[in-house]
Amino acid sequence: MPYQVRLTLFIIALELAAIIFLFLFLYPVMRNFLYKKRTVPMYYSRIRRIVDEHDFLLINDLTDKGGDGRPALHLDHIVIGNKYFYCISDCYYEGCL
Repeated sequence: MPYQVRLTLFIIALELAAIIFLFLFLYPVMRNFLYKKRTVPMYYSRIRRIVDEHDFLLINDLTDKGGDGRPALHLDHIVIGNKYFYCISDCYYEGCL
């Protein structure tokens, strides 16, 4: 096998190893970053899918103002089912996944 072919195969193998190495070590960092930034849209799409499947009523971003004009109550989602009301608040907790 000529030297140029061996060198090309070595470079390709080295690049693949570097890509795999970066993926293995950067994937957890990127996953945590994306979970932190996409928490609300991720939960909204999941709640929306459940509401559509079961024919429930969905109210988003309900804010009730107190007597002095400041928000006294904030709920991200209220799902109204056949028998129950579900109050859902979106939040992201840092830690292990």
